[in-house]
Amino acid sequence: MWYSNRVPNGLPVLSRIPFLPGSGYLWGSPASFRPWRWTLKVKTQMEGDVAVVHVSGKLMGGPESENLRDEIKTLIEDGVKKFVINLRGVPWINSTGLGALMAVYTSVQRSEGALALCHVSDRIQSLFMITKLLTIFDTHPSEKEAVESFA
Repeated sequence: MWYSNRVPNGLPVLSRIPFLPGSGYLWGSPASFRPWRWTLKVKTQMEGDVAVVHVSGKLMGGPESENLRDEIKTLIEDGVKKFVINLRGVPWINSTGLGALMAVYTSVQRSEGALALCHVSDRIQSLFMITKLLTIFDTHPSEKEAVESFA
């Protein structure tokens, strides 16, 4: 018997294996193998003169992190000098992702701006501690405290 299934991009696929609802993949593979969930999402909102950048997804560097760098670069070109990056939606950062964060930090510093991080998970906090990046990044437990740190 042939099944007509739809994968997450919406395209029909003919298969002898039925799509397992809720599995997110045609053959019911583990949730960790969902490439469309690896994309890094970036949203910005202004709190006065502070740009709060909400990041969600795994910060794994590479092409996925380019939208973060592009967003910061655009804001710098628009004259923004104060940035808060909210990492609440970031479950993990690898070494390339740390490099992307350092690139953002460097761009902000070159524009004579300031950068703070908030909602850093314990896992990422320990990674910052091991790599001694806690001495570079200004981290805050909440978004409100991070924005107020620029006052």
